[in-house]
Amino acid sequence: MSSTANASATAASASLKKEEVPAKLEAKELVLVKRDKDTSPVWKCFSAIHFAQSNEYAGFVRCNTCGFIYCFKKGSSPSTLTRHKCVSSSRNTKNATVSNETKDAVLKACVDLCAWDLRPFNTVKGPGFQRLSQLLLDIGGKYAKAGQISGTDVLPHPSTVSRNISEIAESLRQQFLPEVKECLLDRACAFDADLWTEKFTQTHYLTITCQYVTRDFKLRSQVLCTTEFPAEEAKTGLNIKKDILSEMARLGFSGKDLLEKATFVTDQGSNIKLALSEFRRLPCVAHCLATVLRHCLDDEKFLKDNAPGVYELLRTCRNIVSHLKRTGMSKQLSKSVKNMVETRWSSCVNMLESVAESMDEIVQLFLKRGEMNRLDGWNGELATKLIHFLSAFRNVTDELQAKKKPTLHFVLVRFYDLLDLCSNDSFDDSFYAGTDSMSTVSSN
Repeated sequence: MSSTANASATAASASLKKEEVPAKLEAKELVLVKRDKDTSPVWKCFSAIHFAQSNEYAGFVRCNTCGFIYCFKKGSSPSTLTRHKCVSSSRNTKNATVSNETKDAVLKACVDLCAWDLRPFNTVKGPGFQRLSQLLLDIGGKYAKAGQISGTDVLPHPSTVSRNISEIAESLRQQFLPEVKECLLDRACAFDADLWTEKFTQTHYLTITCQYVTRDFKLRSQVLCTTEFPAEEAKTGLNIKKDILSEMARLGFSGKDLLEKATFVTDQGSNIKLALSEFRRLPCVAHCLATVLRHCLDDEKFLKDNAPGVYELLRTCRNIVSHLKRTGMSKQLSKSVKNMVETRWSSCVNMLESVAESMDEIVQLFLKRGEMNRLDGWNGELATKLIHFLSAFRNVTDELQAKKKPTLHFVLVRFYDLLDLCSNDSFDDSFYAGTDSMSTVSSN
């Protein structure tokens, strides 16, 4: 760097005030630089602040933990920073060895939690529960010298949690919304609008999710909002459009930017298509595949007429699973069997896989009870081929629904993969007894 540039950077550093630093960091006029080469352990807690353009040191440092900014001139001793609370905390932190007795006590408390509160066992594995546990441990360490603390004095009342959830959600949302709006202006943002129904109360909801690529080429996915769809309104295209635009406006997105720069990805519902007819809209490929397969597998008349072998296999498989669960025999199997759910076509292949895997054990159970007639419609060879066929669709669907990596480039490739799978050459007509008709529908 030239002497003129050095002089300019030095002058800027001298005129820079501490209260100006946060705003200039936000505007990216200043950047944080880790001082990994410094031997002092203090620098594990602090980052130096440099001018972005010249990379010249600006005369300030910031705590990596709490974000507090100190004026720290060149040549100053790092010992002046050791009194900062985060440095002291990090020095006092030691990785203590937990005794087996303590682990046993925690295990019993976890068992009690699941039993008393009727919580699933994987509650203790959830990231939210683990964060709460770590916070309570930190609080215990902080107040260790003050005496024992009652858990009820720390944990909030459920109504307090309920009142604060919206406020915390909005705070988190405001952290990423500026980045989303920036990507929308760059035409690097897509929105997913989904209408769904909570099955117990039959309440309708609208969820809007965004996927976007940042200017440093990172793929992100964020749920923007979930709002209750007014019960008194019919789910027409006009009403859905009104609600989508209302929510987007509340989040700070203008109708003009959405119209000119946004892309919406939705299912093929006629009402959502009408609602977004003025916008750039793409159908969700995974949903299209699911719709085709669900209509095919759920249409008993179609299967009877075009693929009677498949119809009989699925009917028998459902009856086997229902009988095993109804009589309690499923508990005698080493692995559970799964039944088919009408709204989830993938549950069909899950059912076939679970029954095929446990078939030897099922045969032994039916032999003991003299119920071998329940297996009259089972065809192991057809089941294997149907599992292979449907698994390909399931794998493609899972691949296209990935959120942490791009999937657009897979669509055309997987389309032709599935077309090849559905070709007549993929089937033994004499064995499938008309299943080639199902492959034609699936390929469409």
